[in-house]
Amino acid sequence: MKPKILQDGLLRTDIRITETGEETVETLDEVRKVYSSKGGSYEALRGVSLSIRRGGFYSLTGPSGSGKSTLLHIMGMLDSPTSGKIQYLSRQVGDLPDSSLSRLRGDEIGFVFQAYNLVQRMSVLRNVMLPMSFSTKIHAAERRERAMDLLERVGMLGKENKLVLQLSGGEQQRVAIARALANRPSLIFADEPTGNLDTENSGHVMGLLREINEDGGTIVVATHDQDIARFATKHLKLRDGSLVGDEI
Repeated sequence: MKPKILQDGLLRTDIRITETGEETVETLDEVRKVYSSKGGSYEALRGVSLSIRRGGFYSLTGPSGSGKSTLLHIMGMLDSPTSGKIQYLSRQVGDLPDSSLSRLRGDEIGFVFQAYNLVQRMSVLRNVMLPMSFSTKIHAAERRERAMDLLERVGMLGKENKLVLQLSGGEQQRVAIARALANRPSLIFADEPTGNLDTENSGHVMGLLREINEDGGTIVVATHDQDIARFATKHLKLRDGSLVGDEI
């Protein structure tokens, strides 16, 4: 059942996205994020509640300043909420010590950034292998082979020894996707993954994410581009820090 968006002419901020018949991977309950500065405070997220189901391909849309990146970073455990609860499978994320949170993030979360965030003067192969060195999921003897398999999957085999700074934007984003998959994450978050790419490369990147989803990966993509959002099968919308609708 779709949540009711408007009540007595006012926008609701307590919409909860739920489904049945699929395992819940991550749940947010009344998550708020407030940024404070000398000039005052700004509420970037206002009581967001939602559930992410295994195997889903979600788009997260909304105008600039709506809170998309903030929400994605909190869901990806790159940032902490000011209040509210986050549960990953059966674990309350807020109760975890820093070491356990870091391990959970490294083992179970893959993140694709708009600006790629690759080590520019490191080879393509070493960039993809880098996350494996911070995790125990992939045995040391298997890391190179896994990285090569991932580079083949994203169409970058043969360029593994190139420095990242020698690659085009589209090629760097493919490497970033391979790196995000390095530790076999349960969840992949992509923050405006095509924002710096032309139409052709945008299509290639989104096609790769769709293939990953078809293989069972769970993906959440934040985008302002409705054409990119159409690659997803489940749609979340933010406005002024509040979840205002879904088409799940």
